[in-house]
Amino acid sequence: MLRRQLRSIMFSAITTCILASGYAAETTFPDGNNSPEEGLANDISASLVVCGQGPRLISSFGHCSIHMSCPSAGLDNYYTYLILATPDNIKRFFTEGICTGHFEAQKWAEFSKDYVEQDRPVTEYKLNLTTDEVRHLWMNLDKETFNPVSRIWSFLHSQCTSISADVIRNSLLNERIEYADLPPALTGTFREYTDFAVANNPWYLFCFQSILGTEGEQQGTIWEKLAPTVIYPVWSQASFVDAAGNRRPVFTGDSQVLVDGTYAPSKPTPLTPNVVFGFLLVFTILLTIAEVFSKKTRKVGRVYDAILLCAQTLLGLFFTGLLLFSKASWMQGNLMPIVFNPLPAILWILFHKKGWFRYVYIFYAILLAGMIVATPFVPQLQWGHAIVFAILLVRVVSSILQRKPTKTDVPK
Repeated sequence: MLRRQLRSIMFSAITTCILASGYAAETTFPDGNNSPEEGLANDISASLVVCGQGPRLISSFGHCSIHMSCPSAGLDNYYTYLILATPDNIKRFFTEGICTGHFEAQKWAEFSKDYVEQDRPVTEYKLNLTTDEVRHLWMNLDKETFNPVSRIWSFLHSQCTSISADVIRNSLLNERIEYADLPPALTGTFREYTDFAVANNPWYLFCFQSILGTEGEQQGTIWEKLAPTVIYPVWSQASFVDAAGNRRPVFTGDSQVLVDGTYAPSKPTPLTPNVVFGFLLVFTILLTIAEVFSKKTRKVGRVYDAILLCAQTLLGLFFTGLLLFSKASWMQGNLMPIVFNPLPAILWILFHKKGWFRYVYIFYAILLAGMIVATPFVPQLQWGHAIVFAILLVRVVSSILQRKPTKTDVPK
């Protein structure tokens, strides 16, 4: 950490000299050109660097950074937004729905290490900024780098790409970015945006959709939904527009492939949540039918029920904990705790031998059936969820039918 702070201070000092002092005036440029603008370096450029999707959940959206270069001063930095990997930050994500992070100026070897190892493609697009805007952008990035906690990462509202885009937007001088036609993913809801951003990774999409509550139906802004997978197609059609209405494209020149990686989850695994849970539902139905004819199968059924109850309880603790103790805006209004909560396990442990416990089964069966029926009409509920509800429903109904009458069940 100390090394990074010292390096950030060094980068800030050097670039501040380039941007605001006579450092460049005392330097002989390799091409023999001196800046006519008060001795400031002219050979500075800024590029947007887009990194492809990765194999882990945290990298499933891809990544985006800003490349700043000044050959005459020997500066070549990749400013990348990093989430602080600390226990407090992880706790903050689940309790508040946000993480703290900051920009770090890296050299190419450090920046590209993970992408090369993971065989992820990295492509650079040169920004069509004026020289003064590039200077302004570089100064802003150095300020962000010097601040150890400069930006907040949020699941829906701010991530590496939207944060990088915001720094670029704030560095424009009397100009704005004007968009052309936008894809439906950017004009729709956050849930539709999530569907688009990780569509090639069905398991990650299922995880995101499971924790996304009513906020998923909000539209949000375009800037919040700029992900690595959409920023180049959108910005390649956008323009910088000044106060007089003059416009020029956001990018200039050809793109440059920095890492020719081949990893791309363009072919989703056939074992999607729907397929896996579908097979599990078929197994559950067959096991339930077999229990009618074999006592040995009933023993297998009891073990299977115990596994389902443990899984339901663990998920219940997770979702209920988020609902009760988290301030995360994306969790508010989430319907998963209706089914996944620790109450069924608590009631079973304490009262499963009571005669009236059959009514607990009946109530839970009605609740599960209601959630399945509601699936086509509630955006939060995916068909994968409905299949899981159906698995639980089959076993709950089986428990009702197999439950032996007790004295309290027999009418007097």
